[in-house]
Amino acid sequence: MPDEDYAHVRELLQGNSAEFDYLFDKYQDYVFRTVYGIVGDEEAARDVAQEVFVLAYRKIGSFKGTSKFSTWLYRIAVNKASDYCRKCVRQSRLATLFRQNTQQDRSPIDFLDEQDAVQAALMQCPLGHREVLVLRYYRQMDLPEISEVLDVTPAAARVRLHRARAVFRDKYVSKCYPGGIPTCMGEGNDAAK
Repeated sequence: MPDEDYAHVRELLQGNSAEFDYLFDKYQDYVFRTVYGIVGDEEAARDVAQEVFVLAYRKIGSFKGTSKFSTWLYRIAVNKASDYCRKCVRQSRLATLFRQNTQQDRSPIDFLDEQDAVQAALMQCPLGHREVLVLRYYRQMDLPEISEVLDVTPAAARVRLHRARAVFRDKYVSKCYPGGIPTCMGEGNDAAK
């Protein structure tokens, strides 16, 4: 069943390039935030997001309408961001900041606000875990959507998400609370998990 964007895609395929402007305006923030969540560097995320839209424009003829346009576009975004991370040889600004701060025996939380701490812990996770966490928590996708974007079964998406949560939790706690979780938060507190 085609989604509301399919009509715009049909018009675009018939030569009305203004329809791509509509799709770009509608999805540019979502694509940027998705890419940023995986890449972790704002400037790089802007470049990769631009590449996503260039590739989407070039490959629009391959969109068959069997899934939502947004799912097709997010799959391109995740793939391009993942490709960037695989090719990237330099560390992100946040990873460098963590390395410098931990060498000074100071908690990174002293230097970063909560959002930066979450992003920094996310950047410490393996790429496959970052992908699923970004889709679930930044894009609020459910498991069937995640499985479609990542081209895996829903069961595989569920397992990947479960493992990614555990890895993220460990990275976040070890970076933000190197001496352990404060007793006021409690060892069994679900918020810390």
